[in-house]
Amino acid sequence: MRVRLFTWPGLILVAALAVLIGAGVWLSVVGTGAAGQPLAPDSAVSPRAGAGATPKLNLQALPATGPAPRPATCGRPSLAGASGAWLPDWLDDPNRPSLIAAQASRLRLLDFFWLHLGATPDSIVRQSGNPGGSSLETVLGAAAAANPCGWRFITISDEQTPKSVMAQILLDPKARWRNVAALATAMTSYPQANGLTLDYEYALPSSKNDLGLYASVAHWQGLTDRQEIGRITASYTEFVRELALAMHRQHRTLRVAVRVRTTDEIDYENLSDLTPYLYDYGELAKYSDQVVLMAIDFHWSTGDPGPIVTVSDLKRVLTEVRTYHIPGARLAVESAMYGYDWTLDPAGHRLAGTQAATITATDLAGRGWVKTGSKDGETYYTYTAGGHRHAVWFAGTGLKYQAGQLRRLYPGCAVMAWATGSSDPAGSGLILEALGG
Repeated sequence: MRVRLFTWPGLILVAALAVLIGAGVWLSVVGTGAAGQPLAPDSAVSPRAGAGATPKLNLQALPATGPAPRPATCGRPSLAGASGAWLPDWLDDPNRPSLIAAQASRLRLLDFFWLHLGATPDSIVRQSGNPGGSSLETVLGAAAAANPCGWRFITISDEQTPKSVMAQILLDPKARWRNVAALATAMTSYPQANGLTLDYEYALPSSKNDLGLYASVAHWQGLTDRQEIGRITASYTEFVRELALAMHRQHRTLRVAVRVRTTDEIDYENLSDLTPYLYDYGELAKYSDQVVLMAIDFHWSTGDPGPIVTVSDLKRVLTEVRTYHIPGARLAVESAMYGYDWTLDPAGHRLAGTQAATITATDLAGRGWVKTGSKDGETYYTYTAGGHRHAVWFAGTGLKYQAGQLRRLYPGCAVMAWATGSSDPAGSGLILEALGG
């Protein structure tokens, strides 16, 4: 699960939403027809052929406006091995020198983490993490000016979406098509964006209670957990297939970010952390242009300390992925450019009631901690404060080594660093050193 780097004091969710709504940046978007008139929510749905027929997505009702063309000198850029970084809105500080031109000119791909699905299938929130920061149009334009041949993506995340709404999107075709239409329409506002990255993970079911919620939305009765999980997985795949059709109609590219697992075997007796099992990697790679494996946080903020990701962790994930026979050219792997600072109890475990603080490379540079050890390039520090020992693991120093190992383990795959931005110039420098051309 990707982490926020809490650089901005206004990132508390409720406060951010209040600011967004008050500022009027909450968007409710629907498709437009050939004459530019707004569509009703059902306009993307073709009429039923009969009482028992299943309606089909009406692609012709969706907007087809594509991105601005690349210069002819760019040729045909490929996603294969196109490594780069996410730039979340809260790491873009307009009061500091912009790093976008340097990043865009040396990285083949930048992905702007700027959009969030709201509380309905067709509502989209912009800049929830930094309402006063640069607009998405501005940062996309800066990246395009610095490297017109590079890849520029926009990520849509469901961090702010109720699980009941995601259940509607996946299990009710009309709600799903409203979301597809909303995303297709939103993309037409950004001519410098070559594609969309789908990061739906937070509102997917994770526990048995979540399965019950999904079942109530779908009006399922008498299904086993296995059957419900199978239906949700198939519905997510169908959603990706339809969204890919909408993006390809605009001549844009679709990437799908997925949680990782090391086995397909689900413990049905103790269902927990179910989300990674809802992604059919092979089917998603068939319909989308690239699957992005979020292979991070093998030690996380609410667990015990340890390396955030090691090569052995990556090997176990990639061993599972290989069973789906996904070409390396259609695969990217997320790597971490952050660290965790755990407060320890006397036994060396995370102190009960605490959560590890997230730190950036820039934070780390100002602390003066003495390095204690390392693992696969990740650095380990210990120090004492407030009467408690602390353990710090920082993954960013291992990015270059792990990127090399990834390319060896899965030839053709790309590497995506989380995350870069002007609020973390030291981290951005590490990313350029590891992934920059």
